[in-house]
Formats: sequence, C-alpha cells, structure tokens
Amino acid sequence: MPITLKEWLDSPARQELIQARQTDQATRQARVIKAAEDAQLALNHPGWQRLADHVGALLQDATAKVEESKRRLVSEAMPAQEAEVLRFAAARWVGRQEMLREVLAYLPSLVADKLDTDATTV
Repeated sequence: MPITLKEWLDSPARQELIQARQTDQATRQARVIKAAEDAQLALNHPGWQRLADHVGALLQDATAKVEESKRRLVSEAMPAQEAEVLRFAAARWVGRQEMLREVLAYLPSLVADKLDTDATTV
C-alpha cells in the first residue's frame, strides 16, 4: 500500500531532512554575520585609515611625478637620451599608480570576496 501524504509529512526521514536544512541555513547565516563583523572591525580600525591615507599620499605623489614628466616631455627641449630616460621614469610612476590603486581597493574587495564565499558555502 502506498504511503499517504500525512505519513510522509510526519515521517522521521523528512523531519531529519528539515532539521539538516535548518542547521545548514543557520550555519551559513552565522558565517555571513561573522564575516561582516570581521570586515567591519578591519575597516573601522584606525590603522587601516592611516594605511589608506599613506597609500593615498603615495598615489598623489606618483600622479604628480607622471604629470611633471608629461609636462617636461612636451614643453622642454632635451636630448633624445634624456627624453627616453624621462619616458621610462614616467612609465615606472604609472606602474606605481596602478599598484597603489590596487592596494587601496584590496581590503574592501577582500571583504566582499569573503562575504560572497561564506554566503555560498555550506
């Protein structure tokens, strides 16, 4: 004789499945909350702001060096070798700019990645 809907709804196997799903959901939610708290703690730490300010100042310096190099290449007459050296220096400063921008973006993206990872695991 086939099982009735009432028997299936009341079955221990179904109750175990429901309990397992609820436990998984609670675990996932706890991980997301913990990751969010860790992220907030890291971003609120005064050391993070000092680091961000320092990297921002380095970025401004690199930007000023690039602009100065561009200005000199356009407005000053110089030998070809000196111009080539100045172009290489400008390229190096542009590389530093990109690296410093990545550093500034790193922690928030790391936090977002951690939240995404914790939300999808389990």
